[in-house]
Amino acid sequence: FYLQKGDDTSSQFAELVHKIRQSVRRREAESERVISEKKFSEVFLKNPSISAINSIEDGTFLDINNAFLRISGYSREEVIGKTIHELGIFGGNDDISRLIREKGLIHDQEMDFITKSGEKRHVILSCEQSNIGYQDLFFSYAIDITEEKKAQEALLESEEKYRLIAENSH
Repeated sequence: FYLQKGDDTSSQFAELVHKIRQSVRRREAESERVISEKKFSEVFLKNPSISAINSIEDGTFLDINNAFLRISGYSREEVIGKTIHELGIFGGNDDISRLIREKGLIHDQEMDFITKSGEKRHVILSCEQSNIGYQDLFFSYAIDITEEKKAQEALLESEEKYRLIAENSH
């Protein structure tokens, strides 16, 4: 800040006190913003669901969390800057960004998630459009239900075997 010197020292000191308080408030607000950003970052990165932030325009990955890396088998460098289509992670249903532009969101849609090694995982995907700054983005999260699907299929297979045994025993 700049303070004009003059003969009225009491008004100068009052102005100086005002400027100091204003500076302290700015510093506190900046500190709170940094803490808030750190909290969001920690929650995003450590979320156990697969999470990503993408550009709506072309589906380019802007950020991904640790669960995405762990389940997909990709490194952060292999994903950031690539599009959903380039990675082919949704096995033929790569036009997620078009769906988001048209509807604004996807809610609990069961999809295939293809890992780097080509393994098919089953996920429940939700995406929502957001505007941060001047950029249209979508935030997506997916819950991996592969093990539940396998258990469900095994149960159905077991029930079918039991039914066949029961029918053949009569």
